[in-house]
Amino acid sequence: MKNLFILIILVLTVSQAYAEVLVLKSGLTVEGPIIEKKKDCLRVDFYGMPMTYYYDQIISIDHRPTKSYIDTQAGKLKQVDARQREAEQTDTSKVSAKDLLEGLSQSVVIIRVFRDNKPFLLGTGFIIRDNGLIATNFHLIFEARSIEIETIEGKIFPVEFIANYNHFLDASILKAPQTGLPALRLADSNNLTKGQTAFSIGHPDAQEYQVHYGEYIGQKEMDNQNFLYFKIQSKQGSSGGPIFDKNGDVIAVSTLGRSDVEGFSYGIPINAVKPLINHNKIIAVNELANNLGQSFRLTYYGRGSFLEGKHEEAASYFQTALDLDPDHLPATIGLARTYASLNRFQSATQAWQQVSIRDPKNVEAHLFLGKTFLSREMLSKAIVHLEIAAALAPQSIHTYNDLGVAYGKTNNHAKAIELYQKTIDINPLYATGYFNLSIVYYNKHDILQAKEYCAQALKLGYEVPQTYLMELGL
Repeated sequence: MKNLFILIILVLTVSQAYAEVLVLKSGLTVEGPIIEKKKDCLRVDFYGMPMTYYYDQIISIDHRPTKSYIDTQAGKLKQVDARQREAEQTDTSKVSAKDLLEGLSQSVVIIRVFRDNKPFLLGTGFIIRDNGLIATNFHLIFEARSIEIETIEGKIFPVEFIANYNHFLDASILKAPQTGLPALRLADSNNLTKGQTAFSIGHPDAQEYQVHYGEYIGQKEMDNQNFLYFKIQSKQGSSGGPIFDKNGDVIAVSTLGRSDVEGFSYGIPINAVKPLINHNKIIAVNELANNLGQSFRLTYYGRGSFLEGKHEEAASYFQTALDLDPDHLPATIGLARTYASLNRFQSATQAWQQVSIRDPKNVEAHLFLGKTFLSREMLSKAIVHLEIAAALAPQSIHTYNDLGVAYGKTNNHAKAIELYQKTIDINPLYATGYFNLSIVYYNKHDILQAKEYCAQALKLGYEVPQTYLMELGL
C-alpha cells in the first residue's frame, strides 16, 4: 500500500506549543504542536484534540530517528504509570480521529490528465458511488485526451467516460470501470453554520494526501453561481478534492484558491453537485475538448482568471475568443463583467447592450444597464431595463428598490411607494425599504407617515442621517 501522507494545517495557534513532524510506522505523517512529552509517548494537539503517539509507533520525530530523539529528551520526559497508559489506549475519541482520516483517504483519488500522450494536469477527485462514479472539477478534465485515477493503494484505473458535467459550477462526474469502491457520504450543504470546522484532503503541489484544516466562512456569489467560502489552504493539485465537515461527510468540492489572500479557498456546494450524479455516458473523454471548441476553451480560461481577480488577463482571453467567434455570447458576457470590474463603464455598457439584444432574457444585462443609466440620470432608459429585470426576477428586492429610486426621481411617488412596499413585502426586515418609503412620504409632505417608516428603519439598524432625523423631529 502506498504510504499515506497527511499534513495537518492548524488554523488555531496553541500558546506555548511548537510544531514537529511525526512519521508513524502506519505510513501516517502528522505535523502539529507537541503539548506534552512523557517517558514512552508524546501528546500532539490534533486540531484541538489531544492525540497520544507511543514511541514504538513512530519512525522519526522532527526528521530525527525516534531513538535519537528519545535520548536527547530523556532528561526532560515525565514518568507515566501503567494505569494512565491503559486509560489512554482505550480513549476512543483519539483512535477514531486517526481512523477517520485514514478511512476517508481510501475514497480520495489522484486524477491524472493526459494530452498528446503526455501528462498535462494533476488534481484530486473522490468516489461518490461504489460503481466507480468519481466527482472532480470540470477545469481539470475538459481538455483531456485520456484520464486515469490512482487510489491510495496504488491501483490505477482508466476513466471510461464522462457521466456528467456543469462548466458553470466547475463540476464533473467521471466513470471508472472498477466497482466496489468505498464511496464517501454526502452531507446537506444547506445546513452549514459559519465558523464550523471543515477540512480537505488533496494533492497540492503534487504532494499526495495532504489534509488542511480550517473553517466554513459563508456563501459567496461569483459568476451568478453560489460558492462556499472556507478558511482552508488550497493550491494547484487540490482542485476537485472533497471538503468535509467534522463528521467526515462531504460538504463541498474544492475548486478555487484565493490568488490575493493566502489560506482561503472556495468550494462547490455538494447539494449543487448531487443532481449531476449520473451512471450513463454523456461523452467520451477524448471527444469533449473537440466538441467544445477553441472559443469555449478561451472563454473558460477567461472565466477562471476573472474569478481569481486577474481581470486584465481575463479580458485578453475573452477578446481573443471573440476574435475567433464574434457570436460567442459567453465571451461577450465575460468581457462585459470584466470591463465593469475594471471600471471601464463605457466599454461594459456597450458589451451589456450587445448581450441584452442577443439574449433579451439575460437578467444581469438588464440590471447592469438599468443601474448604469440610473446613475447617469437617464431615467427613461433605466426604467425600461429595470422593469424587464423585475419581470424576469420577480423576487429581486434590489431591482424593485432601484426601480423605486428611478420613479421617485421622476416624481411618480405612487409608483415609487408601490415598489418600495414590494421590497418589504418580500423581506419585512429590509431596512432600506422602510427608509426609502419615509423619504417618499416626506417629499409628499406626509410627515406622519415619514416619521413612522423612518422609526421602523431605525429599529432595524438603518443609519439614518442626523440632519434627516432633525427634520422629522426624531
